[in-house]
Amino acid sequence: MALDPTGRIRVDDALRSVSHPEIYAVGDAAAMSTPSAGSLRMACATALPAGVHAASSIIAETRGRRPGPLRFRYRMQCVSLGRRDGLIQWVRADDSPRERVLRGGLAARTKEQVVRSTVSMLRLAARRPGAVPLVPGMS
Repeated sequence: MALDPTGRIRVDDALRSVSHPEIYAVGDAAAMSTPSAGSLRMACATALPAGVHAASSIIAETRGRRPGPLRFRYRMQCVSLGRRDGLIQWVRADDSPRERVLRGGLAARTKEQVVRSTVSMLRLAARRPGAVPLVPGMS
């Protein structure tokens, strides 16, 4: 299996292993990248869209179509510092920081919404997998 220097599986833009194209890798196990974001860091922000993309790629292959490339860009980094405090840093598509920052209780509540929306997306995927790619950022 071809690995990057950190031990993650090297994948192509459809998220197939570059050395074993019959194997797909996503999340923390995969060394993913996109033209707009560059190398993707390990985070739920990257894992959920990558999982949706890998599923779409597998479906495309089983239907005799060529999978499209993963499209992803960063928007923000969120850190919860307990229930009442947090930090949100807006970032450029490549994950570099912007000037805009949100702190305190509002940031903690925003991070909580991010977590809740992740759980909602997983529930939606279980009930109606075809609807997930219609959600912004889940292409």
